[in-house]
Amino acid sequence: MSDSYPSSSRDPRAISLRGKASGHVFGELARKSRVADRRPLEEIARLAGLTVPEWVEIEAGRVPDTWEHGCLLANALSLSRS
Repeated sequence: MSDSYPSSSRDPRAISLRGKASGHVFGELARKSRVADRRPLEEIARLAGLTVPEWVEIEAGRVPDTWEHGCLLANALSLSRS
């Protein structure tokens, strides 16, 4: 059976790097969406069930802990799950 991913994807360092890249992309999307909607940090953090420092961490690249947490963030930003 062949893998659909190259063998380098099994390297934990590669997985960690992809996670960091995904976090930065998600954080940038979150920041741009918030700014485009002209929403203050305090409002968007409250809507997502976070403190302002926690929201700042998300915008800086922290990946949501669970799918449900990611959905809360997306809902706060009025984004779809895709």
